Amino acid sequence: MRPCQFLPLLFLGCLSVAVQAKEVDQAGKVRVGEKLPRFGAFDMDGNVFTTERLFSEKGAKGFVFQFFASSCEPCKFELIEIEKAKKKFQERGITVVLVDLLEDRNTVKSFLQKLGVKSFRVVIDETGGIVDRLALNDKDGLLIPLTIVVDPQGIVKGIFRGNGGKEYVENLLKGL
Repeated sequence: MRPCQFLPLLFLGCLSVAVQAKEVDQAGKVRVGEKLPRFGAFDMDGNVFTTERLFSEKGAKGFVFQFFASSCEPCKFELIEIEKAKKKFQERGITVVLVDLLEDRNTVKSFLQKLGVKSFRVVIDETGGIVDRLALNDKDGLLIPLTIVVDPQGIVKGIFRGNGGKEYVENLLKGL
């Protein structure tokens, strides 16, 4: 079974909500052991966000990029788990970036408020530029939920697809 996926223009629903996250070596153009391809978009406040600028910030010991959409049920679980673990990420110096795919700012804001997710930077890929840049889609739709763990130099240390399960956060932290 595949993790939750949807086509950009027509939501088809999750094919399986119970699928556990699976660590993979590649997702689109993103590969473990290689530099994360650079990308940029606007954040929730309308500011320009770029991975290049993010990776140049001093003090971060790693990064977690959580790719999601409001229509993806397993994404909701992962976002709630990440929010619950904000202190663990902060203590380890890990910067979390939530990346919404193909939705508008109002949809994303409302969705995150309903979930109680408010602690992390949110980037919105309204136009599909990040999807295209990272090739985060295949014949079945978007590759979500998707989490990419990156070290301070921008090297991908882990890629997780599917519902994270109870050990989700711990598995992410092991990657750094």
